[in-house]
Amino acid sequence: MKNTLITYLGLLFGAAVQGIAMSLFLFPHSIPSGGAAGLALLLNHWFHLSLGFSLWLANAVFLLFALNYFGSAWTFRTIISVATTSATVTVLTSQNILPHIHIL
Repeated sequence: MKNTLITYLGLLFGAAVQGIAMSLFLFPHSIPSGGAAGLALLLNHWFHLSLGFSLWLANAVFLLFALNYFGSAWTFRTIISVATTSATVTVLTSQNILPHIHIL
């Protein structure tokens, strides 16, 4: 029980830190990263979807494959992480409007 609680607290903390980093550094500067975050940035640019929803949408496709490959327990923990990251990105991007600055 204690190990399960520590696992989920670690997942929530890590997902929140990732969401903070994405919303304060990567997304305002349009820095493409690999995987779902890069796809979320492209979905936001092309279809003007919110970044949190775009991040969830990009990960949803991967989660369908993960369910068959890794099983339900692993996929459930991943869904919690994706939901926490997406919620953090949604809250921070709506609260903090950062201007686009060319970093070079």
